Amino acid sequence: MEATLNIHTSTGDYPVFIGDDNFKNARDFVKGKCMIVTDSNVEPLYLEALKNELKGIQVHSVTVPAGEKSKCKERLFEIIDELAKYEFNRQDTVIALGGGVVGDLTGLAAGLYMRGIRLIMMPTTLLSMVDSSCGGKVAINHDTGKNMIGMFYQPVAVIANLKTLLTLEDVQISCGAAEMIKYGCIYDRELFSILDDRENLLLPSTLQRCIAAKDYYVTRDTLDKGIRMTLNFGHTIGHGVEKATGLLHGQAVGIGMYMETLMSEKMGITKAGTANKIKAMLEKYNLQHSVSQDAEWKKYLFHDKKGAEQGITFAFIKDIGESALLLVPYSDLEDLL
Repeated sequence: MEATLNIHTSTGDYPVFIGDDNFKNARDFVKGKCMIVTDSNVEPLYLEALKNELKGIQVHSVTVPAGEKSKCKERLFEIIDELAKYEFNRQDTVIALGGGVVGDLTGLAAGLYMRGIRLIMMPTTLLSMVDSSCGGKVAINHDTGKNMIGMFYQPVAVIANLKTLLTLEDVQISCGAAEMIKYGCIYDRELFSILDDRENLLLPSTLQRCIAAKDYYVTRDTLDKGIRMTLNFGHTIGHGVEKATGLLHGQAVGIGMYMETLMSEKMGITKAGTANKIKAMLEKYNLQHSVSQDAEWKKYLFHDKKGAEQGITFAFIKDIGESALLLVPYSDLEDLL
């Protein structure tokens, strides 16, 4: 069984396929030559299976080391160099086969090379299926912060093969759950209730609700200058925690959601007790909710790309399923944290 949704953007719409054994769908969107970019964890599991579905097409591949460290300029130009080496042009296609790191890195390479080459996202982690593969945010990291060098570049299709989730470690499932909890917090109260039963986490219908939530914001604000910033709930503190501690993205976002909600409760924005509801949900998925105040994450917070001269725009929630954007002055942050 396969479900198809559409992501709507200011530059056009594209389909998201959710199903089992659906690598074959890639053939419908590949034009010209194809470059598959994957990582050292995914390559031995799925690269040959995808190549088999693309028989008759000239296919090349690049494998980067698994992990966040690959979101760097060296790996970015490694991909671009390979595209140039094999004389790819704007009628050819790049496929990102992997999790969020591969998707972000490959998407940026595809957007930069010849000012844009066809891109297919094929996410293999739960987190990338429900979040990073959809919406067109692509980036690499910089010493001063996460995703500091990037752009908006939309794929022509997203193909999520649910069978790839069977080979994930439990911690990766937990990281995906964090982003799904986020959607429940900011937009979909019923989804938050659905996630209270762990048996519902990997149901196609649950993933569909998450992607539909993502589309709600992308449709209304493709370039992330207004309401789409709501999707940053948990990420403002979370990115700093991730950079400072080495925790995985979903783990850090879980901490960010709880700590940001403590802040907004303290400010009187959020219904009392909401942070405890988030804490209980995080614990259900083996996610921690706090980090030492002595960690260096605060210094990265002040370099957050959502910062302005006056302060940082936070995505807060008033209650589960109801969100609000608020500029918090730098002068208030230290006391609130």
